[in-house]
Amino acid sequence: MNPNDRIELLLGECAAATSRGDYGTATRKLKAAEKVSADDPRVLMAKAILSLQKGFPGAAVPILRRLDRAYPDNPNILDNLGVALSLSGDIDGGYEFVTRAAQLAPNDTTVQLDYAKLLVEKKQYLPALDIYRRVQPHMGNHPTFLNNYGWALRLSGDPAGATAILKGAAAAYPDDPLIVNNLGLSFEETGDYENAIACFRKCIQLVPQNAAYHGNLCGTLRQAGFFEEAVEAGREAVKLDPDDASLHLRFAVALFLTGRMEEGLHEYVHRTRLWAEQGLRPLVNRIWDGEPLSGETLLIRAEQGPGDQIVFSSFLDAVRERSPGSRIIVEIDRRLVPSFTRTYPEFEFIPFLRENDPDPYPPADVEIAFGDLPRHFCRSIEDIRPVRKLVADPALTAEWRQKFEALGPGTKVGVAWRGGVDPVTRIKRSLTLEDMFPILQTENCHFINLQYGNVRQEIEEFTARTGVKLHDWDGVDPLKDLETQIAQIEALDVVVQASNTSAHIAGALHKRTLMLQAFSPYWVWFLGIDFAPWYPTLRQFRVDASGGWPEVVDAVAQALRRISNEESHDQGIHRLRRARKGRLPCPRA
Repeated sequence: MNPNDRIELLLGECAAATSRGDYGTATRKLKAAEKVSADDPRVLMAKAILSLQKGFPGAAVPILRRLDRAYPDNPNILDNLGVALSLSGDIDGGYEFVTRAAQLAPNDTTVQLDYAKLLVEKKQYLPALDIYRRVQPHMGNHPTFLNNYGWALRLSGDPAGATAILKGAAAAYPDDPLIVNNLGLSFEETGDYENAIACFRKCIQLVPQNAAYHGNLCGTLRQAGFFEEAVEAGREAVKLDPDDASLHLRFAVALFLTGRMEEGLHEYVHRTRLWAEQGLRPLVNRIWDGEPLSGETLLIRAEQGPGDQIVFSSFLDAVRERSPGSRIIVEIDRRLVPSFTRTYPEFEFIPFLRENDPDPYPPADVEIAFGDLPRHFCRSIEDIRPVRKLVADPALTAEWRQKFEALGPGTKVGVAWRGGVDPVTRIKRSLTLEDMFPILQTENCHFINLQYGNVRQEIEEFTARTGVKLHDWDGVDPLKDLETQIAQIEALDVVVQASNTSAHIAGALHKRTLMLQAFSPYWVWFLGIDFAPWYPTLRQFRVDASGGWPEVVDAVAQALRRISNEESHDQGIHRLRRARKGRLPCPRA
């Protein structure tokens, strides 16, 4: 047999062994082919593909770069090089090569599907979905295709569409854990926790040692209200993979909700290892251990959203008390810098710096993540001090108070009805204006919109249907400008809302706040209490195990009626006193 035919035979046997997962045989056949001609491009390509199949993309990259130099614009080489780079962590480099391959081979299904997968990685969901829909008739019930298509639909914000695709895939491949797991995630995002839990339990049956499946089960059990079971699932997840910071974070949240504050804080510290993928700069100085500082400069690093930063500010006074002579610099969301500077004049505040921001941090001797302050001051809920009352801009507050007074007599009530960034959180935290209708019917009240985002059309349609007026002003955008919202809330009498940032602002302003709370809340709200340890004037109205809002809405409506009657009585007394002083005509008896 001549060398060329020998190589063809060996590589054919190598490919067959690779396709059935017999990597030992595939490796032996490849080595035999290399003995015939190690530099043959067919042998090099087979070696690169086998490395990819065995999970060693880094080994494939130099081989494929060599082939790309020898055979530029070959779509097969470009595609495999792009895949190898992306699997090695270079998403941008992989995207560049796979995009070139897709342009050169628009009808190559394999290339197009690799391109679609990287489009999803780059969050370009619509063009990725166009590819999946275009090739779907040619793919039948191919499990990888169905799984990736469902994954793209879910990430694009269509969990219902993902569920439909993945249900069919799971029926065809009931023992494929990747498909069943993806289906579970889709169920979770539609609020179908029962089926999501069943999927994750099935995945654990199929692959008991997979920590991610235990972590997914932990998160969904918590959403569904099975808090103790969530703790056990989280504990198993971190036991199986102690290096996965995201699993420690899920476990920490379950611990917090079940009152295990000290153990939760021990797990919570792992979240700083996720900062790089969140676009945050790493901690570089010596980490503060909570011991008193003698003249050293402490930098407290911002993380998470403004609501979390407001929560963690409750420990700033304790930091100052422990190190009274030290310079303390606090990094915080730039929208909060003015109000925090007014509220905590003895601290220095700098705006939150992301990874790509050019500005340097001020020199510091030690630093600590904002969310790690509780570790040094808090062993239980009882140790939490309420936040210092936030100081709003006086001039802005006066402007808003004047606008609200112009609405006429009555209690001025701020309203927000949605919360959460991701789909799972939005489902459980959010209401509609129709859900809020019994509250918005309360007499002697003027309702003012505090909801972030563009909700003007939603408000107008609700008013047209119900006749209920919800006052809204142009140019108010808390996503860009928290100073205005802080002043608005300070000028109000009451705030009624779902869980989002404005609830934290209202609480920090020590404003009377009635909060409609989900059954499984964000951890800072804890379980089984109707108060909030961070905020002295906030009251929580919690959904029960049935998960419905009507009873909570009715309870809040009753509470608001009582407050409104108190406000009306107080306003009447105030008016009478003014009249007796000759400032107003005395009302008739």
